[in-house]
Amino acid sequence: MSAAVPALLRLLLIAAGWAAGAWLALVAPGNLVMRLSFGMLDDPALAAQIALTIGGVALVVAVERWRHRTAPRRSESGTPAAWARAVTIAAAAVPLFGFSLPHLLWVLGVPFGVTSTQAADIAGGGVSAGWIFLIAGPVVGAGLTSGLVKRWGQVIPSWAPLVGGRRVPRWLPVVLTVPVGLLIGQYGAMMTGCLTFGMARRCAPAGGTEVLDGNWGFTATYPIFLLWGALLLLAAAGYADTTRSSAAGRPRSGPRHGAEPPRKGRFRTAWTAAHAPVPGVPRWARIVAYAIPYTVLPSSLWRIAAVVFHAPIVNGDVEGGTGNLPSWMPLEVYVVILSVVSEVLAFSAVGLIARWGEAFPRWVPGLRGRRVPTAFAVIPAALGATVLTVLWTTVAAQGALGRTLQGKPITSDNPLAMHDSFDIVVFFASYAPLLLWGPLLGALTIAYWRRRRRTRPE
Repeated sequence: MSAAVPALLRLLLIAAGWAAGAWLALVAPGNLVMRLSFGMLDDPALAAQIALTIGGVALVVAVERWRHRTAPRRSESGTPAAWARAVTIAAAAVPLFGFSLPHLLWVLGVPFGVTSTQAADIAGGGVSAGWIFLIAGPVVGAGLTSGLVKRWGQVIPSWAPLVGGRRVPRWLPVVLTVPVGLLIGQYGAMMTGCLTFGMARRCAPAGGTEVLDGNWGFTATYPIFLLWGALLLLAAAGYADTTRSSAAGRPRSGPRHGAEPPRKGRFRTAWTAAHAPVPGVPRWARIVAYAIPYTVLPSSLWRIAAVVFHAPIVNGDVEGGTGNLPSWMPLEVYVVILSVVSEVLAFSAVGLIARWGEAFPRWVPGLRGRRVPTAFAVIPAALGATVLTVLWTTVAAQGALGRTLQGKPITSDNPLAMHDSFDIVVFFASYAPLLLWGPLLGALTIAYWRRRRRTRPE
């Protein structure tokens, strides 16, 4: 029986299982992150590296399940254990003080861990979007990591539109945290091993390691990555342990066991009153209406990342691809405006299930409270669904043939002429959901028209 395992032996078995799992998932895969980053998907060693990673994760999951079964009975309040809180705080603090702070000092010209010449070169280059990402990215990540031990990591805050007050799915934070921890930890383990055994130049045959000479601040970032990744994995395990204990003492739905139902603020109440489905809306229509904005979001984020933040996910530079934009309109501003307008148009689909899609809101001058004519909503929505379906189907078909929307061949200098496998996967994953925008809007429009026909006044 597992309950008969002595406490010391149990602790040793857990430590050994975690150590073996960490070695398989972080150390043994070697340069898996580099292969994925540079699109080396046809490398015969890739399958073995992925198998090692999966095996390490599976071993840790098995160890955690056994640890939970053999643990003393805990309170089912959903409160994180001391060890879970400690590793989560550490996982949030390490990137702040070990990565963001040094990079901020370097941008300011402070020679922390680097030569004065190197610090001056960095400061002289100015604050680019890349440096902003290097400094702000870990700060945002630290904030999100802290949610693994906060209440808002288990229950969505009441001010969040549509989903405020609902319980966060137990699997979601774990699924988001574990891949990040694996990628960061694997990269840190690989480079730390290369530095430890004097193989830095062999690990980076393309060069670039000469910048490490005399700059221990640069070198120290690699052990920081390893520690950061390992702590993220431990924090994810702590969150799973906390929510497992909490879920054991409450029903599948409803507020947390022993807790008061979440209170609604004024904004949440007003938002719900304006956007909650009206009676008679089928469940599938509600899901479709809320899903439509998310079909547009990935492509908007891709455009902003590629054009505004110059992320290396396109072929060459996009600065010259301004097309017919007026000279006074920066491409970055245009892309942001386009993305915002696209999201607003996509969100208007919610009106086909909400109260404001059947009666004009009170703030509309001259029409407040009056009934929205069915044709007033159906005709624009049907036209939009038709145009979107034809447009994105045509774009997909032309892209598959290596042509632009105008039918011209995609030349080698076109930003969309990507040759890196990773960039291609990211691009298609971002734009493929747009194929659903038109058909989903069309189905929602038909459901709206049928519902309004049944409820129209005599």
